Amino acid sequence: RAPFHKKEKKYTFDFIIHPKMSFGTGHHATTMLMLRQLLLLDINNKKVLDVGSGTGVLAIAAEKKRAGLIHAIDIDNHAFVNSLENIKLNGCRKTSVFQANISEFKSSEMYDVIFANINKNVLLEEIKKYVMCLCSGGLLILSGFFESDFSEIHACASTSKLNLMRKKSLKNWLCLSYIK
Repeated sequence: RAPFHKKEKKYTFDFIIHPKMSFGTGHHATTMLMLRQLLLLDINNKKVLDVGSGTGVLAIAAEKKRAGLIHAIDIDNHAFVNSLENIKLNGCRKTSVFQANISEFKSSEMYDVIFANINKNVLLEEIKKYVMCLCSGGLLILSGFFESDFSEIHACASTSKLNLMRKKSLKNWLCLSYIK
């Protein structure tokens, strides 16, 4: 919820997202799809990477679901600063934010779950890099593209030795979950 919305007790998780100049309040179809996939996962003590983190909403949700370590990266300076503010605002202690793209990001970690809610062209360019950071049996969850982009994204994921587990759509947007 935004800082100006009232807290509602009916929800399991409550966190505040102040979007400023960044993407990811949870209201766009792609973010909703990603959050829905996240809610289905048992990520307790798992290592999570949020690529193109925007406001940090997925990283914050991962911490609320008790992920063990969360890294959030974004190339945009506004998103980087906004994520830092939202991480602090929500009392997150296991989430680290970095201004970088996947090629520049230097981490020795192998991740159990990687979220990438970006656009089709960036995803097609970077899927192989995500796979290099993903544990065997790890999940790669992708969104930020239309249903009509499925065959192109899926072909790229398949050549990277990923197997499709789940395909969900909302308002012509698509979210794909793959296992390595």
